[in-house]
Amino acid sequence: MDPFFWPELDFDLPQERIATHPKNPKEEANLLFCMQNSPPKDYKIQDLANLLPTGALLIFNNTKVRQGRILAKKSGVDSSKIYEFLVLEIQPENQVICLAKPMKSMKVGDKFQVEGANFQFQLVEKDQEKGQCLVIFPSPVQIELFLEEKAHPALPPYILKLESQRDEQKDKFDYQTVYAQYIGSAAAPTAGLHFTQNLIENLKAKGFFMLPITLHIGRGTFSPLQKKNWEEGKLFAEKFFIEEETKKGILQAKKEGRPLVAIGTTTLRALEAAFQHQNIPSGWQTTESFLLPGREFKSVDFLFTNFHLPQSSLLLLVAAFGGVKKVKEAYKHAMEKKYRFYSFGDAMLLEKAKNAKG
Repeated sequence: MDPFFWPELDFDLPQERIATHPKNPKEEANLLFCMQNSPPKDYKIQDLANLLPTGALLIFNNTKVRQGRILAKKSGVDSSKIYEFLVLEIQPENQVICLAKPMKSMKVGDKFQVEGANFQFQLVEKDQEKGQCLVIFPSPVQIELFLEEKAHPALPPYILKLESQRDEQKDKFDYQTVYAQYIGSAAAPTAGLHFTQNLIENLKAKGFFMLPITLHIGRGTFSPLQKKNWEEGKLFAEKFFIEEETKKGILQAKKEGRPLVAIGTTTLRALEAAFQHQNIPSGWQTTESFLLPGREFKSVDFLFTNFHLPQSSLLLLVAAFGGVKKVKEAYKHAMEKKYRFYSFGDAMLLEKAKNAKG
């Protein structure tokens, strides 16, 4: 088998199945319930509390997405051309790592101006192959404040390609979870976009527990799989934080035999990394894990997740957790029932495969 391609996890997705806006109201989005010993069943997000096992502990990612899409013009030359920068990471001394396009017409030393801003930022390094660059802002500029005031929502590129004219104020609300707390992500943990305050209150009223982790989503979510990912068994590193209270809650739930539910693939990735230790560490940690079919999962019992891009690392993670056969069955069902895919699309609640091998 070609190591860059998994035929079992490839499918053609019609453009009309790609969701460019969330369901309104959100709780009426489709929820596919996938237990290992029964066929997939159709529900709505509002049914989640009736589907979860008694006493379940839900772990969610409370990262907050930056308004990180910067549109700028090059200072002094071809002033009509628009350049796009997507902030991935803010570093010391006002340096910022970005994805950028069109990269070919940029050169080190170029300065860029954002409409309405009284300063310029400068390109200091670029990596043409990765489409990535390093820019520096003048030292008095407070970058996070600038992004909040002048940048645009960091929507996935495929949404902007399908629909360039959008209501940005609505996007700022729609592309952020209701429990977002700590800013630092280049993209939203999209499974969490289904949660409303009403849904959370309903879950808690029925005896379910919710605790946070924080994983800041970086450039890996935008990068196609490369040969080195397969050779090294690694993806781009992502930092995550587990609070002491969350650690204690997880260990208590495990001790009492209560099931754990990961809200989203980012949460699952963080928990699997933490569970590789004898005792779950709290505090900041880093993971480079590339979770593939055949892996035995140690952390959670259920995964709540959206429907992902074919041949993506996220789909491979989901198939690793639920088993390739079960996930193929779920995706086939979702296609037949005209589920909505990707960031603003529908969701599934997936039970872990026995030994997570399938």
